[in-house]
Amino acid sequence: MLRNRIRMALCPDEFGNIHSHLSTFNTVADFMRFMKWTEQPIMLQEHMEERGLITDINDRRRIDAAIISIVSKNAHPTNCLEIGTSLGVSTARMAVNAPQATIFTVNIPPEEYEDGGVYKTHRLEHNEIGSFYRQKKLDNIEQIFANTATWQPDLPPIDVAFVDGSHDTEFVYSDTRKVLEIMQKGGFLLWHDFNPELQKRFEWIHSVMMGVELLYRDGILKGDIYHIRNSWICIKHIP
Repeated sequence: MLRNRIRMALCPDEFGNIHSHLSTFNTVADFMRFMKWTEQPIMLQEHMEERGLITDINDRRRIDAAIISIVSKNAHPTNCLEIGTSLGVSTARMAVNAPQATIFTVNIPPEEYEDGGVYKTHRLEHNEIGSFYRQKKLDNIEQIFANTATWQPDLPPIDVAFVDGSHDTEFVYSDTRKVLEIMQKGGFLLWHDFNPELQKRFEWIHSVMMGVELLYRDGILKGDIYHIRNSWICIKHIP
């Protein structure tokens, strides 16, 4: 079982595959130069200055917002997928930077919240889920209510995907596998709550990173992944 493999993975070099494939950039601008991207994103200012944790003093929320916005802008996607809508802030960032794309966003319905793992964000009612993007009156977003543990995507090929649902290792592993099955070659896969410097401090970050590590161990992920310092996002360019 995957849970037993997670326990076995808890060793001194538990993230050996991640460390072997991870490149860290000092700034978002450095990453843009590396990708040869030049299009500046639309930056929605809401929620970027919140200070929920001590790590947010390093502009973590602003950097995360910039990464989502820049990838959505420069990848020129036709279809995007977000797992974990919440209020729909990241959804809106994707939508305004890729107005030509359809943004599919998935959130567990409130009546199934207890079945969504341990490391998940707050429970929202139906009318709260996606309320931010609805306030922006964005019309290129399709809301999906589903528990991704049992959800089987019936979507067109995806160019940009943002995995930010349950942060349990099992969910990260399973959600990523489902995303990869429908991703276009040349697309971009992003995981939230990923930061190698903080994995010993926050259990949910450790849990997310273990999901990515196991995907490498099983040969499902190969090649480079990228991280921008102080962010909570990991980026994978799908070959």
